[in-house]
Amino acid sequence: MFNNPNVILKEGTEQFDRFLELPQPLSFKVYIFNITNPDDVINNGALPMVQEVGPYVYKFLFLMMDLSLQSVLKEVEELGMLAPINEIIDDLFGENSQMIMRTTPRKLLFEGMEFCWPGRHGFADLICEIVKTQMTETMIILPDGTLSFAMLRHKNMTNNGVFRVHTGLDEPRDVHQIITWEDKTHNDVWPDNDDGTPSVCNQIKGSDGSAFRPLQETGETAFIFNTDIC
Repeated sequence: MFNNPNVILKEGTEQFDRFLELPQPLSFKVYIFNITNPDDVINNGALPMVQEVGPYVYKFLFLMMDLSLQSVLKEVEELGMLAPINEIIDDLFGENSQMIMRTTPRKLLFEGMEFCWPGRHGFADLICEIVKTQMTETMIILPDGTLSFAMLRHKNMTNNGVFRVHTGLDEPRDVHQIITWEDKTHNDVWPDNDDGTPSVCNQIKGSDGSAFRPLQETGETAFIFNTDIC
């Protein structure tokens, strides 16, 4: 029987401090496909030639608390305004009014790409007001009313939900293993098994990836529950 008090999550211990805030940051990598022949695609209808660029590496910081653009045109098309919008496309998207954007990874992922500047054209302002009623989490409204889109900005300083985890007090090998997430023992995102039991994709089990069971045995599967994927 494995019994080591140093792995138990208990306030005042080094293990508990590490659980609340990892002493070293994790990193994640982003790869982007860059279109190398944009002018030929736009002007001649050529097939896009893509080149993978990256990785762009970012720090991923955990802090736990103990608790005991294409969619814009889609909306316009559904409202029957796609024809007149062609005349004001530059007022909506500026230098990114073509089907291919020219930007930097930093702007695409975090800083944001601006569009829908107020006051450029009356009809453009109307379209932008409609867009503001259909905003996704990847868009924000800047102080001057301009819209900004970034793929990952909304993930900064966000709450990943409430987790209940085993402290390891009763069974040290269960330390860090998730009991519930958001008061749920399984998800209902993916189809379940025919017999009604949760499918593997819907299971909430394992850890959040920041720690694993001590003394993991050879061949033993380590489960990770990632809220973005699961």
